[in-house]
Amino acid sequence: SAFPELLRKQVCNEILVSYLGELYFYAWAKGHMRMTTAPFGAIKDVAILSAMMGNVFTLLMLLLSAPLFGQLNLPISTHTFIGSALFITATSFAVTFFRKRLFSLPRRELFYVATLHVVRIVVMMLLAAVMWHRMVPSVELWWWLLLATLNQLVSRLPFVPNKDVVFAGLAAFLVGPENQIAEAVTLLASLKLVTHLAVGGALGLSGLINNRRDD
Repeated sequence: SAFPELLRKQVCNEILVSYLGELYFYAWAKGHMRMTTAPFGAIKDVAILSAMMGNVFTLLMLLLSAPLFGQLNLPISTHTFIGSALFITATSFAVTFFRKRLFSLPRRELFYVATLHVVRIVVMMLLAAVMWHRMVPSVELWWWLLLATLNQLVSRLPFVPNKDVVFAGLAAFLVGPENQIAEAVTLLASLKLVTHLAVGGALGLSGLINNRRDD
């Protein structure tokens, strides 16, 4: 079963460095799975589509929450904001323009994978908003929109370990360390980190046990 390996991939991406999990999963798939398409091509396509869909939603949320960020009086110029949005748009269009050279999977499978990524992003954002609201119901809805946008922005940063901890730090910077919002976000980030460490430890222990049995 590939499910434990997918968990290892997720733990690597979350705790260590982004895309390290894809490298691990590629190495595992190359030696354990029979695929009609090269495993590198399939994993590459999934990673590119994930980045594209993430960029599209990040851009939409930036445009939606731009007036709210302006109310915080952050030291961010309009040119910086527009430049960031244009960079996200340009990278997504570049991938679309060179799609015939970049992608290996058939168009139907690419569309299916992209749809799954869209559903995943929407469901995760809705669940996070509901969870935050349940923890701190007195906070206004626009704060959760800002935090969701900030979380989406942090998730797009490449090669950054423990993005939940980075997000918690940025949230505390925006609202103040003593605010209920910062406390809730910090608690959730700590729980996610502990969960990832526990899952990673359990998978590592099971791998050692299986290797001893094989020997």
